Amino acid sequence: MSNNENRVPIENFKKNLDEVFKILNKHKIKDIIFIGLTPVADELLNPMPWKPTHGYSNENVQKYDAVLKQTAQENNSTYIELYEKFMNSDNYKKLLSDGLHPNTEGHELVYNLILSKLNLLSLLD
Repeated sequence: MSNNENRVPIENFKKNLDEVFKILNKHKIKDIIFIGLTPVADELLNPMPWKPTHGYSNENVQKYDAVLKQTAQENNSTYIELYEKFMNSDNYKKLLSDGLHPNTEGHELVYNLILSKLNLLSLLD
């Protein structure tokens, strides 16, 4: 069974995001948009077929996504929610090509969510 370890522990993930913001602030880059994470098909990826000691789970996706959202908010940046939008679809697994990556329909949903947010922020002409 998978021990569900992540390659980058969540504490390091947060530190990495904070470092990204330091660099962006240093270069006076202001309009920053973070795109949230998408859910996974746990039963296909926990454990991962190619690395049985590791796995992807929606529990971990939600934890990392929460850190992403929190860090965006702390830095007055835009965060685009994907996880809940996928989960609120009829069957989110139909939006994934391999249990991990969005398929064409999933990418269309991502595109529409990003486009909607960019329009809402008046970032498109």
